[in-house]
Amino acid sequence: MNSKCVALGIDVGGTSIKYGLIEFDGREVYALERPTKIGEEDSSVRVTLVKIIEETIAVAKAMGAITCCIGVGVPGLVSNSNIILTCDNIPELINLPLADIVQNSVGLSTCIYNDADAAAFSEFQVECQQGDTALFVSLGTGIGGALYIHGQAFQGQFGMGGELGVFPMSINGKVQNWEDIASTQALLKHYRQRLDPNVYPDHLIDGHFLVERYVAHDPIAIQCINEFLHYLALGLAGYINVFNPARVIIGGGFSTAITTFMPALIDHIKHYVIPQAFKSVEIIAAKSGNKAGFKGAALLALKHTRSALSIL
Repeated sequence: MNSKCVALGIDVGGTSIKYGLIEFDGREVYALERPTKIGEEDSSVRVTLVKIIEETIAVAKAMGAITCCIGVGVPGLVSNSNIILTCDNIPELINLPLADIVQNSVGLSTCIYNDADAAAFSEFQVECQQGDTALFVSLGTGIGGALYIHGQAFQGQFGMGGELGVFPMSINGKVQNWEDIASTQALLKHYRQRLDPNVYPDHLIDGHFLVERYVAHDPIAIQCINEFLHYLALGLAGYINVFNPARVIIGGGFSTAITTFMPALIDHIKHYVIPQAFKSVEIIAAKSGNKAGFKGAALLALKHTRSALSIL
């Protein structure tokens, strides 16, 4: 019966919504992606999510599977009662009882999670030993993060810990959050500002384009990425020094590209980390790539509903 039951996982990002169906053993049986379309006329992320859920439940049914629960990852703080407290990149979700809305629409148990927590849960199942201290960083519109200490997720006294991207830094006399200078969005913004918009319109400049230009030895791309790696390394080095993790996992929408820069990033980090801590840490790209968010949301939803389902 286990093989017939699946969880629907959704990762709501500032640029795109990734979603799919996951079996109890963690195997992905379906995956898709569509634009988020924040702020566009006649668009609503809430309406889009309900439509995605209805369509994907129908896909599961056509496969002969039963959707037993839904997990949704969002880029913000989530209360224990499934209320989205902060969501700077998608303001319409703030204070929205999204779990209740979905549950009332489709009649399935639904849980809401911080997107980085969800992605980290997926990656830690694969990459970490039980009892490990590990750090997960998600690069995208902002920087999400999650921390496991001796195998347990750390979320602070009131459940709001792990917001790694909002660590303040003073850069050239200006105080900014780490994600303001070291996220994928910050990198692309910096790169666009240095190009002639008449030659390179903004809509043509994305992560793939930038990596291609870097590999082609474009001096502007090289300079921007080197500065980005420097800022990224500052934050990672600080967290390594504080938490002394066994592993640092870098995920998010830019995770596939980060493998291209990993040797240079590690070299940057080495300059700022306590030598003994540097020797004991492994810094790797997320194995699930940009699918970790929806996979983790599905797996967490399964974990939270197993006792009620009594099918294991």
